[in-house]
Amino acid sequence: MTVRVTVHNPDNSECTARLGVLTCLYQQITALQPISVLDVFQTLQVKKNVISWHTVHAINMERISQRLYYPS
Repeated sequence: MTVRVTVHNPDNSECTARLGVLTCLYQQITALQPISVLDVFQTLQVKKNVISWHTVHAINMERISQRLYYPS
């Protein structure tokens, strides 16, 4: 049994371009702020179609509102 392995050896400009893209992605990811319970609550109030079932939406809204007003 013979296994043939091909190694792609990119030139320097391709490596530099990929490194630039990865750096930009990393900066965007690290720039995001953590979300709070209030953010989730407000989003679910505005975008009700995020959770397609009414029962699941209603139960989760109750849980979130309890966390907002009665933090443990």
